[in-house]
Amino acid sequence: MRITNAMMINKIMNSLRKNKEVLGQLQEQLGTGKKIQKPSDNPIIAVRALKLRSSVREVEQYQTNIKDAQSWMGVTEQAFKNMSEILKSARDLLVQNANETLTTEDREIIINGLKEYKQLIVSEGNVSYAGRYVFTGYKTDKSLVYTKDNAEKYRITESFTADDIETIEHVTNGTPAEMISVHRIELAYDALHHTVQPDIIGKTIGNLFPVNSIISTDANAYQPPAGQANYLEDTGEIILGSSVVADFPNVLNFTYEKHGFKKYDMNPQHYFDCEDLNTGVIYSISNDKIEYQTSYNQNMTINTLGKDVITSELLRDFDALIHNIQGIEETDSPKKTLQEDVLSNIINDSIEKFDKHIDVMLKHYTNIGTSMKRLELTYNRLDDDRLNYKDLMSENENVDVSEVIIQIQSQEMVYQAALMASGRIIQPTLLEFLR
Repeated sequence: MRITNAMMINKIMNSLRKNKEVLGQLQEQLGTGKKIQKPSDNPIIAVRALKLRSSVREVEQYQTNIKDAQSWMGVTEQAFKNMSEILKSARDLLVQNANETLTTEDREIIINGLKEYKQLIVSEGNVSYAGRYVFTGYKTDKSLVYTKDNAEKYRITESFTADDIETIEHVTNGTPAEMISVHRIELAYDALHHTVQPDIIGKTIGNLFPVNSIISTDANAYQPPAGQANYLEDTGEIILGSSVVADFPNVLNFTYEKHGFKKYDMNPQHYFDCEDLNTGVIYSISNDKIEYQTSYNQNMTINTLGKDVITSELLRDFDALIHNIQGIEETDSPKKTLQEDVLSNIINDSIEKFDKHIDVMLKHYTNIGTSMKRLELTYNRLDDDRLNYKDLMSENENVDVSEVIIQIQSQEMVYQAALMASGRIIQPTLLEFLR
């Protein structure tokens, strides 16, 4: 086969072009620090790079979720801590005045203190994070308790069991006054509305026992007829006869209406099955869980529902204390003596109740602390994962600069050698070619 000069020149030019391409690729790698500039350069590296970048973004999103969750739970944790301290202060106030004969000034101090502590508790219940109420589940735009008086109307249903029946002491208005034991169920609100149907509660409980709708100042309000119950609209109490208590069912629903709420009253939407009588919207008790995904296939509930912490029992315990202290007569009388005896017992009972409320707060406070520790550990593990992925990304995509420099120097030597070789092979002039 005859090798012409043109063929030799073409081969030499192709070889020089390839050397220049390789040299150009190496210089581009050195300039960008990356092994490939487009997927077609090396599809395997490109696919692996996409997977690693996706993993890094996923880890960083989990870390963002954890930071947000920690902020939310930090606000909740502080609220529990504050409420625990408030309840301890209220309990201390009761302990200081237990078994003491209280003057008018003493009673006024206790009343003002209890009102202040209740307002502080309620304020903590309305705490928010980033414009969202933290204790109201999915209804983050509606406060747990009302912040001002309003004219809203609700039909509310509360469920009770026999364990919810408490026995209290009450001083009658008769002459002479006497102390009696009363079986009572306390509804979540006072100042309730009595509709035209006299047995609105009776319609809910069926024919188990008759219910008389009256007010607390009526005669025998706290002494219902045998087999019956008295519904006291002004105080929100259900007074049960002894035979009713004995036959009380496992679960019993009471339905009533409340027209108009005061500042610091509970918003029934968050606590009970209820119907807004102004709009017709029906609300059901829900266990709304706000969950954040904090790791691979791992979700964490970050919220606590206010109805489980700032319960109707807690707020009504404050109200009952204030009501009984305010009810003490100013002038000395046998009735006042009985009222003071009852009040002393109520204060002692309330101390025990407050102990239980404090235990609930501390339990939630501890649970929040445990969850936040878990979030911290998860975040640290994700941080390690992120660093590992970035190391893998660097190993997969980035060039070894020193190695590329050596390759460039080697390729330049090859290129120079190719030029020298081509200068010897290609005749520089036509005359020399003819010779």
